[in-house]
Amino acid sequence: MTDIRNEVMRVIEKVAGQRGINTARIGFDSNLIDIGLKSLDLSQIVARLEVSLAADPFLTRPITDIRTVSDLSDAYESELSQRPGTTAEADPPKPVVTALRDGLAPTQADRRRTARSKPGDP
Repeated sequence: MTDIRNEVMRVIEKVAGQRGINTARIGFDSNLIDIGLKSLDLSQIVARLEVSLAADPFLTRPITDIRTVSDLSDAYESELSQRPGTTAEADPPKPVVTALRDGLAPTQADRRRTARSKPGDP
């Protein structure tokens, strides 16, 4: 199991546990709704993963395609494997504090600035 899959499972179990959901029954084939998670829980999971993995796969794909734990894990693995010079397996993401310090993790403000900027803007 990759570090990314482990992190996705860890975050899901943490959020599910806070809701009183039995985490022992959560597996990679588990449907997120069937285990008792709500849409707000999923947004909390995605926000935590965006920070811990320094990636947001839902900038380029619809989150509505995510049904299972494995779907969510695959989305992050795919996003991280598309970064130049990395693979999801060989190069797990740096912790967010290190990534931010090294200038590797764009923040939401960076993304908004980039989306609004015009060619030649600083």
